[in-house]
Amino acid sequence: MNPADPSAHLFVWKHPTSGLRPLSRSEVIKCIALLTTAHNLPNFKGHSLRIRGTLHYLLWGIPFDIVKTMGRWAGDSFMIYL
Repeated sequence: MNPADPSAHLFVWKHPTSGLRPLSRSEVIKCIALLTTAHNLPNFKGHSLRIRGTLHYLLWGIPFDIVKTMGRWAGDSFMIYL
């Protein structure tokens, strides 16, 4: 992504024609796809990033209930990935 002004919100980017825009989920996934393709890596989709993030926090010892809240998991379905 291209850099925004240092005083701008953390999750914005500078659009070439419409100024600062909030960083959306689709833009992040598109950027990740471009990077993984450019470096010949497997393409990560949004769901796999969410699961990997969950695993990251669990491996760091964050309690299940906190990880569940952070990941917006409605039930205990995230536990099947462990």
